[in-house]
Amino acid sequence: MLSKPTTARAPTFRSLLTKFFSTLTIHLPPPPPASPQLNLLKSWTVALSSSPFRPFRHTATVVALSILTGLCDVSKNVWNEHLVAVRQRDAEQKKTTGRNNSKLNGLNQRCQELDERRQGLDEEMKDLFDR
Repeated sequence: MLSKPTTARAPTFRSLLTKFFSTLTIHLPPPPPASPQLNLLKSWTVALSSSPFRPFRHTATVVALSILTGLCDVSKNVWNEHLVAVRQRDAEQKKTTGRNNSKLNGLNQRCQELDERRQGLDEEMKDLFDR
């Protein structure tokens, strides 16, 4: 009885590469709005994508798409946090009519920070996609 070789069960290089770059992008520090690590990754990817060698161009495309996937995941998480913060702020506004509330001020600031971060991520994704 023949069995499949162990290499057939091992993950492919492409799947490991995409998982690595998407995970790396997710764990980068939050961009305020532009992170130096993300800019370095983008410039490296763009330089490889204009290479005369086809394997480099294909690898750069895979890397760029996995970075974009990671940015989309981060953007989704920030969007969900923003929705929760807006709901909390609206509930707090209903509770405190006319009073100066530090909790309401903190929630307003949190909503504004998350909105700025979301816009920064959108710009980063657009910049990577347009290059």
